[in-house]
Amino acid sequence: VILPRRLDDMKFVLGITLYFHIASSLQTTAPQMGWNSWNKFACNISEDLIKETADALVSTGLADLGYVYVNIDDCWQGDKRNTRGQIEADSTRFPSGIKSLADYIHSKGLKLGIYSSAGFRTCQAFPASLGLESIDAKTYIEWDVDYLKYDNCFTDHGSPQSRYLEMALALKTASAASGNRDIFYSLCEWGRENPAVWASKIGANSWRTSPDIRDSWHSIVSRADIAAPLWRYAGPGLGWNDPDMLEVGNGKCNDDEYRTHFSLWAVLKAPLIIGNDLRSLSPEAPELQILGNREVLAINQDSLGLQARRIWSDTSELVKKTPLGDRLVTSRCASSASATSQPPYTDEAIDQQWQLQTDGTIRSMSSGRCLQEHSPQTLLAGLTTIWPTPHLENLPDTLNYSSFPNGPSNASFTELLHSVGTAPCSEATRWEVGGLSGGAIVSLSSGLRGAAGGTGQEATDGGMSGFAKDRGGCEGAPVLGHSPC
Repeated sequence: VILPRRLDDMKFVLGITLYFHIASSLQTTAPQMGWNSWNKFACNISEDLIKETADALVSTGLADLGYVYVNIDDCWQGDKRNTRGQIEADSTRFPSGIKSLADYIHSKGLKLGIYSSAGFRTCQAFPASLGLESIDAKTYIEWDVDYLKYDNCFTDHGSPQSRYLEMALALKTASAASGNRDIFYSLCEWGRENPAVWASKIGANSWRTSPDIRDSWHSIVSRADIAAPLWRYAGPGLGWNDPDMLEVGNGKCNDDEYRTHFSLWAVLKAPLIIGNDLRSLSPEAPELQILGNREVLAINQDSLGLQARRIWSDTSELVKKTPLGDRLVTSRCASSASATSQPPYTDEAIDQQWQLQTDGTIRSMSSGRCLQEHSPQTLLAGLTTIWPTPHLENLPDTLNYSSFPNGPSNASFTELLHSVGTAPCSEATRWEVGGLSGGAIVSLSSGLRGAAGGTGQEATDGGMSGFAKDRGGCEGAPVLGHSPC
């Protein structure tokens, strides 16, 4: 019982000494972009589906934007290896074989990805690669595969560093024997043993930082939360933190949530691997507008390659304790009122990505408009019993505590309320950004400070600020003074 454990420990120590000698020869300068079959189709895949998706990447223009990997996830394999121990494709789903499919993908100017696991079987119980790394790596090279997603199911309970190291070495050897055909090596260890710390040292190009994503807002935000503090481990020449594939367009979130999802992945320098069905999308489809946003893509793909850092976060609306000990959310956007009872919105800040320009304006990369501070109006910082959903234009000029039941009759405390919308950039407010504690934005007109509100993730990246969508309804708008809108 003791001997195998000690041998495994020795193997792990040897792996540590080798880390600095097997850095991937595929040095990436930006996160990978492409498509993967799993999120939408799971095991319902076929040769025709992969070809049609490749065609769609080209016809939609997504390939021209950098989405070049067409990755087959689990279930492409046959039930058994052949008599030579080689992995083979399922002859019903992929009758022409993987090499023929790779040739088709390459003829479109794209690259083919494939899937296996650092275990005895894949997560769907097909043959996997543990102990057969050299055979499989050689097979992938012979098939002209460009990308390997390597999962973590049905293992021998050995250290993942050792298991993933074996495939890294096998890929490097097979690549050298073939004349240095490189395969992008994407680890899928689910973040269990902090692969961000060690994955790049064993030759990985990206590494999953969390469990599988789901098509829900909670899942999206939780994966971003896990990836956010790992910025120091990612970058050009290292590799990329991978919070999992995109769910944009799969139907269980709204467009604002998908837009925020995409924006967060962009500033996190995460791989942008599409996970929906591209084959029947119209050019006007919202998901195409999100996935094809060139300015957001530029953030993800910039040559500096620095993952954004989260410098401020909060899980509640901006609130203020009043002298009466109560709390008032001074934001019409955060109210629970129905859309029909809200005043009309003619100037909403609906976007999640903002650019600080050289003249001090802050421009929406989606609408092209800039943040504008509106003139202040007065609002009592008191109880919410009278105005639980305050409408700014309906408020009297001054409120006092005598207006409220049970409030002190001799009080006349008032407070200015500022709000932020958008305006043409030539007319918009000039701001100072990041110079104060917490990375606040400061109006150069009034001096009032703002911050990102709601479930907000505020991140800076070379002068950029990314604001996550506010579940209360602010849809990504920054907060100024006491109002997210």
